[in-house]
This record gives sequence, C-alpha cells and structure tokens, in this order.
Amino acid sequence: MHYHSLMTARLLSLLLLIPVGCILYAKEASESLDDDGSGAKDDDADDDGEDDDDAESDSESDAESDAESDAESDAESDAESDDEGDGGDGDVEPDGGIASIEGCVVGLDGDGIFDVRSQFCGPITDDGEGSCASFPSGEDGCFQYEPKQVGDYKFMWVQGPALPGVVLADSLQRVTVAEGDELDLGDMLMPEVGASVDLEGLSETTLELDGMLEVTIDPEKTDFGIGVAPAFAGVLVPEARWPYDELDGAEVLATWAFRPFAHTEDGSFAVRILDTFGLAAGTEVGIYYINKGNSGTIDLAMTGVVGEDAIEIEDQKLHYLTWMIITK
Repeated sequence: MHYHSLMTARLLSLLLLIPVGCILYAKEASESLDDDGSGAKDDDADDDGEDDDDAESDSESDAESDAESDAESDAESDAESDDEGDGGDGDVEPDGGIASIEGCVVGLDGDGIFDVRSQFCGPITDDGEGSCASFPSGEDGCFQYEPKQVGDYKFMWVQGPALPGVVLADSLQRVTVAEGDELDLGDMLMPEVGASVDLEGLSETTLELDGMLEVTIDPEKTDFGIGVAPAFAGVLVPEARWPYDELDGAEVLATWAFRPFAHTEDGSFAVRILDTFGLAAGTEVGIYYINKGNSGTIDLAMTGVVGEDAIEIEDQKLHYLTWMIITK
C-alpha cells in the first residue's frame, strides 16, 4: 500500500513538471526568434541607410556635373556670341558686304527724292540677273548699300508711294563691283515727266514731246510692265542734269527720259527727232538707249542723218523706251 502511494506521488510530480518545461521551452524559442528577427531588421535598416547615403551622393554628383556642363556650355555660347557681335579676336567675321555703294536720288532741281525704291540685282550671269535687294532712299534722297558679291549689277530706282500725284521717270544703270570698292555714284536722276497720255484701247499712236521728238507706239504690241496701265510720258532733260556728256567718244546733243519703261518684241517704237541741233545736213548722229533687257547697259540703238529741219531715221525702230540719248 505504501509502495503504491509512493509511485502515485512520483507520477503526479512528473505530470506537473511537463507543462512547466513546455512553457520554458516555448519562452526560450520565442526569445531566440526575437533575437534573430531584430537582427535582420537592424541589418535592413543599416542597408537602407547606406542606400540613402548612396542616393544622396549620386544626386549631388549629378547636380555638380550638370552645373559644370551648363556653365561650360553658357561660357562657350557667350564667347561665340561675343565673337559674332563685335568681330572679337576669333575667326568669325562680322556680317557685311565686300564693297560699299552710295549716292543720292535727285530730281531736275537737284533736290533729293525721299522714299523711292531700288532694285539692286545681281551678280549678272548668262543665266539672268541673280537675286535682288531692295532698299529706299532716305529723307535726303541718299542711300548706302554693301553688296555681298563681286560682279555686275542692275541698279534701278522706281517711284515709291511717298509722292502721290507726281510722275517720275525711272533711273537705271549697270554697276560693276569689285572687292574693296567704295563707289560713289553721285546723283542718280529721276526727272519729273509731267502728265501721262492714256493709251488704253488705242491703236498705233504718234505722240509729240517738247516740240522736238515724235514717238509712235502701238499699245497692243507694247509691254508696259506688270500691273502698269498703258500710258506714256517723257521729258527733255536739261543739259545741266545730263547723266552723260559723251558716249563712245561722241558728244551728247540731247537726252530724253520716259515713263513707264516700255518694251516691244518686234521693235515697233518709231522715233523722229524734230531738230537739227545746228548740224549741217548729211551729218550722221547716234541714238543710244538704256537697255533694260541687258540689265542697264547703254547701247547704240540706231543712227540717223540730219536733214533740212529734222534728223531722219529710216527703217530703224526701238525695242525699249527708257532713256534716249542723241550723240554726234
């Protein structure tokens, strides 16, 4: 009996110790897990801190690199701008021409004409007149221009909008430009020609100018220019304002200027000069014109012979009515 009681007591003691051991084991396991987990968290936190440091370092490095790149770019841009703007010490030259041309557009009274328009076309080649620049005359009638290329140019002045009610003859000449030229063309004359004769709807018509010149025009065969109404006017230019005193070594006798500059393909402009200029009968004279078709050269158009009271011109006609110059 005593033996069974003792065994029973030992069994009860063991049963009581089992839960306590389980509890202790679970507590130790939990603490072990906590220790491992906190270590991992600490490591992750350290890694995150290092990543943040790397990001900040990369960002600062990129910012410094961008700033240096921008500064270098700005400095180069400023240097190029300075060179282009003022010539600088570099190889970039300031924009400008290879020569200079100046002069003044004037009327018969010698006063400058404001706001007439230029057509400066060239260089002239076998293929045409090249490109054209246009610029107005200043308040005093004067101008200054710098061509960009050497060569021959057509230089023409046409009436602008500043002179309503006034009719001016155009001015045209050929200009040759060489590098380094400083050309002073002096006065370029645009004489007032008076009222124009309306030729709209007319057939071949003969007009008289100043009692000294007859001009026969067929409006249907005449090109008066794009957008220009059929009309004609002209003026005898006073000797004091002649643009030329001689041509090809021959003395100038008279000069007429016409408006508009008219052209006919078949050469149907007939002229008759109603004056002998005091020359003996039988004297030959030359009749020149500004050849718009050849970009402003002055060419011999025909010859005439002095008669009793006029200069007779037989079987010869003009292709252009621009400026006409008589020589002996």
